[in-house]
Formats: sequence, C-alpha cells, structure tokens
Amino acid sequence: YQVTYQDLTNRELRGYFTWRTAWRSGEDTEVPSIYGRLLAAELVNGIGCEPGEQVVAQLKRLAEAYKKGDVNYYSYNPSLSQDLRRWSRDYVVYYGLDPALVTSAPLAKASASCAPPSGRPSPAPV
Repeated sequence: YQVTYQDLTNRELRGYFTWRTAWRSGEDTEVPSIYGRLLAAELVNGIGCEPGEQVVAQLKRLAEAYKKGDVNYYSYNPSLSQDLRRWSRDYVVYYGLDPALVTSAPLAKASASCAPPSGRPSPAPV
C-alpha cells in the first residue's frame, strides 16, 4: 500500500507538511506510518534531497526513527520497516551506489537535512 497526497484530507496534509518541515530541520520526531511512507516516496523520487547517498542516509534515519516511535500510539507497522529496507536496497541498485550503504550498521547520526536537488530551490517552511 502506498499512500499519496490525494488520500489525505487538507487537515492531514497540513499535519504532514508541518511534521516534514520539523523532520527536515533535524528534529527527531516520532514517525507515523503514513508520514513515513509519504516522506520515503518523496526521497526516492528526488523531492527535497539530491539523489545519491544522502537519500539512503535519510531512509536509514527514517527507519531508525520509526523503530524508536511509541509503538502503542502509532501502531507500529513492521511492513513500513520492511518497505524502507527494500526501497533502500532498490535505490542503491538503481543509482549504482556502494551496496555497503544498505548492509552496513545504522548510521551513528545521519545528517538531518539533504541538499535540495540541483536547480530547485529549497522548500519554504510551512
């Protein structure tokens, strides 16, 4: 299941964009499953982050933050963790990156932000 912006109400979208702004500014906020899916889709499609190793680092950061979340409140969904691992592997293969990026231990501290894709301005805060 892949959620899209169209699946969300205006209120839910505002919540997502507020959460995403905090995430991009480096806050280690809890990751609701639906937000994690949206952010991962943006990352692998080059939205908000220059394609390459930065995306893999952000996917790892997302997976680690998701696992640390309050499993009772956010209804921990192991399929998101599995999807994030699969998407990371697929991304590394597609871009011809070093496979060690996905097989190595979790990052000690992934960079909180990504460089925006070339030619695109950084998104304005919400």
